Amino acid sequence: MKTTKAQFNQFVTECKKWIAVFGLQDWFIRYEHNDDFPRNLAMCTSWTDSRDATITLTVDIGNSVPEDFGGLGVVAFEEVMHLVFSDMKSLIPQRDKDTCVSYEHAVIARLSNAIYPHRKVICGK
Repeated sequence: MKTTKAQFNQFVTECKKWIAVFGLQDWFIRYEHNDDFPRNLAMCTSWTDSRDATITLTVDIGNSVPEDFGGLGVVAFEEVMHLVFSDMKSLIPQRDKDTCVSYEHAVIARLSNAIYPHRKVICGK
């Protein structure tokens, strides 16, 4: 399945809602709709020194639909949470990054389940 322009717009709207909730106005955030990350429905890439971030929704999600990932609201929440944790992650030594990413996904999945209790949340899977 391919995500549509309307779905991308919904995704961006949801991201902006959570960015406001968490007070991330000190970031310059770009939104992209492309296939640069084919194994992920969405991706947040951030550079803490410059306060730049790119949140991407993939175009082609194979045989999946957004609901397989909890819906676009959940996916947007999870990508914004990666941005919330980016400052803290930047302090982690390189040798510990993989462990940190694993725990980060676990915490985000717990938060997602608390906010969206009736959704199937699979952050980082």
